[in-house]
Amino acid sequence: MASLYFGKRKIVPTSNPNLTWEGFAFAFPVTIAASYLIYPYLTPFDLKFGIIFGMLISLSGFFGSLTVSVLKRDLLIGDDDKFDALKKSYLSRVDSLTYTSPVFFHVLRYFFDFM
Repeated sequence: MASLYFGKRKIVPTSNPNLTWEGFAFAFPVTIAASYLIYPYLTPFDLKFGIIFGMLISLSGFFGSLTVSVLKRDLLIGDDDKFDALKKSYLSRVDSLTYTSPVFFHVLRYFFDFM
């Protein structure tokens, strides 16, 4: 939402014109704060976990969304009908999770020796 209201400098205007530096700068601390607030209810870990994984979720979600946007734009060049159908698909709603979930799992497993 911050990209829509305050976004002036686009990150990659050719692939996803909705991603801006202002939106990223707003979403990064908001994601960290949300992670800090809900970690005690969802995980058995400490404060360090809430803050580090808030940063990790924000960064990997951003890069996941950017990567899927670039792939969609690259694969559907010149085909507006398919592009409009894909915008309404589930992939557009979970594109940031394509990176966030595996990164979260592997960092959790490696650094916290969980599972």
